Amino acid sequence: MSASRCGPTVVEEGSAEEVFDAPRHPYTKSLLAAVLTAGPPRGATRPGTPPAGAARPR
Repeated sequence: MSASRCGPTVVEEGSAEEVFDAPRHPYTKSLLAAVLTAGPPRGATRPGTPPAGAARPR
């Protein structure tokens, strides 16, 4: 069971799959849109060459 709360009010609840895969409430949708993921977006690269291990600042 998963629930989305806006302040003290539960605005949406259901199984985790229901809430995460098909959120119905606008607040739940905005929360899920704000979730950060690790690493750069797919296909993103940074130009240049990384510094050698010994050259890293301490």
